[in-house]
Amino acid sequence: APLGEEFLAEIGKEGDRWVYTARQTEILEGLKRTARERGLWNFWLTDSKRGYGLSTVEYAYLAEEMGKAHLGAEAFN
Repeated sequence: APLGEEFLAEIGKEGDRWVYTARQTEILEGLKRTARERGLWNFWLTDSKRGYGLSTVEYAYLAEEMGKAHLGAEAFN
């Protein structure tokens, strides 16, 4: 995951490891935008026009896969 590696390499570049750099924000917002455009956004929303209505158990399988990428949970939600 090249963007994930780039995101991690940016940590602390602005003197505070708890504050995102402009590049980190750009990476994360770009991934979120792509997920929304592809219909891969907020799988866990049950009563929503934009959610998938998955049960907790159904969502758990997706969360396990998304958790394999450092930015997965944030990018898809």
